Order: sequence, then C-alpha cells, then structure tokens
Amino acid sequence: MLATRRPPQPFEQLRGVSLFAGCTDKELARIDRLGTATNVGAGTVLCREGAVGRQTFVILEGEAAVTIDGVDVAHLGPGSFFGEMSVIDGTQRVATVTAATDMTVLALTPQELRELMDMPRVVRRMLATVSGRLRLADRFFIPTPE
Repeated sequence: MLATRRPPQPFEQLRGVSLFAGCTDKELARIDRLGTATNVGAGTVLCREGAVGRQTFVILEGEAAVTIDGVDVAHLGPGSFFGEMSVIDGTQRVATVTAATDMTVLALTPQELRELMDMPRVVRRMLATVSGRLRLADRFFIPTPE
C-alpha cells in the first residue's frame, strides 16, 4: 500500500514522538530501522473499516480522523498509533482512519510491530493508550436490558 522510504530520521525527531519518549539511543536506532516512513496527502484512507489489516501506523507528523460506521469518533496526532488490533489478532479493521492533513506515518508490518512490542518502554505506552481507548468505549457502552 504505502512504500516511500525517507532518509533515516534523526533520533531527535523520533525522541519527540510521545510513543517513543524515554527510549534510549539504542532503542531509537532500532525503531529507526523498523517500518517505512511515508508521506501521505490529506484525504488518504490509511485503514478501512471491515478490511483485513496488514499494517500498523505511527503518526510522526500530521493528523488523522477516525470513523466507525461513518461517525467521527476520534482525531489522532503525532505519537498516536492505529491499526494494531487487526494486525495483532488477524481480524477485520474496526474503524476507518483518514489523513485529515498531510501526514508522515511510520508503517509497520506485523513482524515489525512484534519487534517494536519487544521494547518494554514502547509496549507500556501502547498498553496505556489501548487501556484508555477501552475505558472510553466502556463509558459509552449501554448494555441492553434482558
């Protein structure tokens, strides 16, 4: 889908991405070798609801809109990631994510995502984000009466 590799990013840019904050230079060098940094234009659909996911994305620059069943549910910015659930469990995407502005994203294959998740600092931040998403979804969940 996306395949434009930019020159390696300086550690300082990666360090400025909240998902990678606190990573050592060694970890940042490892992250820099993972994925494909890609520029995408506003309006580009990065994930489509119902499709099988083959990539996870980390936003390096720009913003994206998240919709479910056509309803706007979130806006994501630098340091945010998306597409991980479908890649991890092999199921369909639950949302559509569209570039709201021109963006630079780091696109990760399933293997690259596994390597990223081998880094404790990064996986803790990912788990905190996923937990926050689940808490938000739980707040809006209304059980049906039996």
